[in-house]
Parts: sequence; C-alpha cells; structure tokens
Amino acid sequence: MFRQLRLRQKPLFTLSSLGAEKILVMAYLAFIFSPMVFALTPPEAALQYLSLSETAERLLKEAQYASVELKFGDTSKTEFVATRSQGDLLPSHWRTVLTLSDQQEPIDQAIDLVHELTHVLGPRVNPYDPSLSLTRYVRIGIEGEGGEGRAIETECKVARELLSQVSAQDVIRLRSRCAPVWGEQTRGPFWYRVLYFVGADIETLGPLLRSLPLRDRAAPLISAAARKPYPLALAEEYLEFTSGLCERLKARQYSGLSQVDQEILRNRCSTSTLSMSLVPSKMPANAITRSVDKRSSGDGTPKAGRVLASRY
Repeated sequence: MFRQLRLRQKPLFTLSSLGAEKILVMAYLAFIFSPMVFALTPPEAALQYLSLSETAERLLKEAQYASVELKFGDTSKTEFVATRSQGDLLPSHWRTVLTLSDQQEPIDQAIDLVHELTHVLGPRVNPYDPSLSLTRYVRIGIEGEGGEGRAIETECKVARELLSQVSAQDVIRLRSRCAPVWGEQTRGPFWYRVLYFVGADIETLGPLLRSLPLRDRAAPLISAAARKPYPLALAEEYLEFTSGLCERLKARQYSGLSQVDQEILRNRCSTSTLSMSLVPSKMPANAITRSVDKRSSGDGTPKAGRVLASRY
C-alpha cells in the first residue's frame, strides 16, 4: 500500500527514539506496510490501536498492495485523480492521495485510516464513462463497495472490536462516533438509508435525484470535508468535474472528437442539471461528521485528461 508514499515533512519518529518494546511493534508494522515504514507511517499510536483489531489487520494487509500517497492535513479524505489519453474511454493512470487528519486523537486517527482505506480498496468509478449519470454517481458513492456506507460500516466494526481493549476515555470517543450507526444497524441491513437524509436540501436535490430515497429529515451523519449531507457533497462533486470536462470537450468539438467524447457530450453535457446551483442549507447542529472520498475529472493538456474526485 505505502510503497509510493511521499511525505513532505520530517519523519514522525526515528529508531533511536524508540525503546526495545516499541522497536518490536514497529518491526511488525514494517511487515504490514513496507521497508520505508519507519519514515513514512501514520502516527505510531494510531497504528498500535489498529494492531488490536482483526478487521483492521486484514484491511492493512490488503492495502499493502495498493499505490497510495499519504499526507497529513486538517481533515481526513481520499482523492483519486484519473488521467487518460485524449478521447479514450478508460483512464491510463490513477493517482490516489490519502490525507489523514493531524487534528485528532490517535484513536480517531486510527478509525479515520480504516474509513479511508475502505475507499482506497473499493472499485473506482470511471469519470469518463459516457453513461455515468448524477443519480448513479451518488448511489455508488453511498451504497457501492467502497462507498460511504461501507466505509462507515467498516470503521464502526473496528471500533466495536476495540471497545474491550482501550481506555475508558477512548471507549467514550468510539461510542460517540459509532453509537448512531450501531443503533441503525439493529434495524436491518439497510441502515445506510440515513445517509440519504438531507434535511431542507431536499428542495434542491429532489428534482435532480428523483429515483434515490432522499428524506427531508436532518442528516445524522455528514461529510467532514464538505460539511454537508453525503448526497449533496457527492452531487456537487459530480457537477463540478462533469462541468469542467464538458467545457473542455465543447472547446474542442469543432476540431474533432472521438466517439467516446461525442457520447459524453451527448449524454452528460446537454442536461439541464449542469446549469443548476446547489446551495446547501445549514449543517445540523447534532450531525456527526465523517471523512469522504473525492473524485474529479478534466483535461490537463491537449494530449491528456485528468479527473479529480474525493471521498470524505
């Protein structure tokens, strides 16, 4: 996973600063991540928490085969950048950047890392797919294998595994974060329906996402990065990268476009949704924020296209 990590900051710790017991822990983590683990791992304490969870350990082992750049910032999120040759259907290269919040306690950093790795390991949505509609993008972003529902479900599964192994203070933090999810899960496998709660934003989103089960109830879980309900954050993301892509294609249409680009123009650029402005309502005071994944798209040079998207 972290073979291509590039951190533009000093190592978090060095071997000379660790005692014998910590060196053994880091040797284990080096096996999980890469030979560069001593300079490039997330905070040591966060990883020590994850070593106590079977689910987290499986996730970390699977992630070692992924190509991810890791950095630290104010909010945890995962960004995917798709690059293609002009006119192609499929991206020729994907770049994944995982940002881990450095503004939290280690226990929260650990759970954030689980959330983001779930996004990283999930299937990616091709932003150059001519049939990629707004509704489909939002549904995949919430219900898909690497979507918000699965990421929240996985992080709270790890949180439950940690309850009996951490301090009372950490237990309070885990329960505060996951209790609403655990409560919804007792009602059945469709607990993620609460992710479609958008409050007053239903007036804006309703006409755009008619086939999705949006509800006008206050959103109990929202995107930490966007500070908005998930459907709104995902819809804005789709409209942003699709609008950018369409502008570039329209600028080139008289010089000739590939069949793929012609289909994108016909299917995704003529819709009235691209002209709509999504104005969010106030964030619910009692909403629990979560990280999200970000995607986007656009042509960076005359010969190549780049699309950026995110998960939070």
